[in-house]
Amino acid sequence: SAAQPPMIHVAKSDEYIVQLTKREGVKVGVHILGNQLVVQEALPGQGSLVGVWNAANPEMQARPGDVVVAVNGMQGASRDLAQRLGSAALGTVMELRLRRAEAMAKGRWMYADTWNRAIASLDPMRWSKPLAKDELLRDLAARSKENAGRPVVVQIGGENHVCMNAEQVRMLFSMDRDLVPHRHLNAAGWPRLPQGGGEVVCQSYSEEKALRAAEEAVRSDPRHVICVVVYNFPSGWQTKRFVDAQEMRRGMGIRHLVYAEAYMHREVFIE
Repeated sequence: SAAQPPMIHVAKSDEYIVQLTKREGVKVGVHILGNQLVVQEALPGQGSLVGVWNAANPEMQARPGDVVVAVNGMQGASRDLAQRLGSAALGTVMELRLRRAEAMAKGRWMYADTWNRAIASLDPMRWSKPLAKDELLRDLAARSKENAGRPVVVQIGGENHVCMNAEQVRMLFSMDRDLVPHRHLNAAGWPRLPQGGGEVVCQSYSEEKALRAAEEAVRSDPRHVICVVVYNFPSGWQTKRFVDAQEMRRGMGIRHLVYAEAYMHREVFIE
C-alpha cells in the first residue's frame, strides 16, 4: 500500500493535522456524536483510514474521542464535514484538522485547603461552573492576591485532582493527563515489593503535607512510582515511595494511595 504523506504540523498544541488517502471500501473511522465529528476506529487493525495513518505515524496518533474541526481547510457543521469526507473521490488526499479530546473537555474547580474537603466537595456552591481549559485558567488567574497561592481541586470527567499551580492545571487538559498524580483516598490495600517495604519520603502530622509529598514523588517518575500515605499512632502520617510494585496487601487502618494513570502496574490496585 502507498505510504501516507508526511504530517503537517499546526501551531496550536492541542490541534494536529492528518492526511488520509480515500480508498475503496475502507471507512474513514470517524462518526457523528451529538454535534461533533469524532474519531472512533483508530487502531491499525480496525480497517479504517485513521488506523492506516496511526500505523504509519506512531509519533502522532489520532485517538478515539478526538474531534474533527476542519476538512481540507474548511470548517463547518459535523454533517457538512462528514459529507465532504464521504463525497471525496478515490485516491483523494483528505486533510483533517483534529483537536484532542482533552482540549474539548470541561472542568470545574474549588479550593483544596478547606476544612474537611471531602464534605466541602459535596456542596455545589463551593464549585465553579463547568469551564473549558482557557476559561478555567482565566478564572484562576483572576483570583485576588490573597487567594492566588491557594491550592485548588480541579474536577474533570468525575475525577478530582489537587493542583498547586497553573501548569499542573494545564496538564489535566493535555496529552500528558495520564502523568498527573491522582489521590485514591481510604484505599483497601497498599503496595508490597517482593523484597519488603518502600522508601520513606515524608513523616508529618499534616495529612495534606504527606499527600503532597506523595504527589511530588509520583510526579518525578509517574510510570514507575506509587506512594502509600498511612497514619501511624503516635508519629502521624507517613509517605512511602514504591518503584514498580506489582503486589497488593490488604489490611485495616487509614491509608491513601497516590499514583498516575500512566503507572505501569496500576491495574493491580484498581478496586
